[in-house]
Amino acid sequence: MGNSIPVRKLPNVRYECTSPNMSMSELEAKIGPESSVDLVKVAQALHWFDHDAFDNQVKWILKKPHGVFAAWCYTNLKIDDEFDHVFHKFYA
Repeated sequence: MGNSIPVRKLPNVRYECTSPNMSMSELEAKIGPESSVDLVKVAQALHWFDHDAFDNQVKWILKKPHGVFAAWCYTNLKIDDEFDHVFHKFYA
């Protein structure tokens, strides 16, 4: 649930910069209740996270069914065969 400091903030957006390792109780206290966030983004730091814990937190905090998780980096990600198959279609 991290965020770099934006150069220009968008209206009606709450920016939060958080630790990459938070408990579910910390997540709820610092960010909000279950299904309360429209967008979770991470750039260049995903490889540092505990993927299982982070995945559970993202699924818990994102609004159902239309919350968005966005991740990007300078090179193409390689996660696992199932993810890579879908992801790399966008770069073919």
